Amino acid sequence: MSVLDWILSPASVSRQVNYLYFLIVFFLTVLVLGTALYTKNRRGVRLFLLAMVVWSGIEFIGLATGMRVYKPESDKIVIFIFVALVEDPGWVCLCYLIAERLFKVLWKAHPPHRTERN
Repeated sequence: MSVLDWILSPASVSRQVNYLYFLIVFFLTVLVLGTALYTKNRRGVRLFLLAMVVWSGIEFIGLATGMRVYKPESDKIVIFIFVALVEDPGWVCLCYLIAERLFKVLWKAHPPHRTERN
């Protein structure tokens, strides 16, 4: 099998969701989005909304092509909504908020050196 054949061969990714995991991630996502709204972080909220659209597209393409399989089949819609609209956008927003805060803290601690021009 060549590398090209290997890349083009179909792959299956199975996703089983533990409902305790669902509840914990849902709580964290609500907490992260609530923090972004409370601190009036428009970029964080916009990134969350953009991530919802992007991850919905990614998950839909995976389902449509058969590369993404959710188990059990009866909960396919619930798992799709959870993954595309709650879990992945929540992690994206959380990472953005942490990175933004670290950048602000590190920028204040070590400001860039500016050279003066004549």
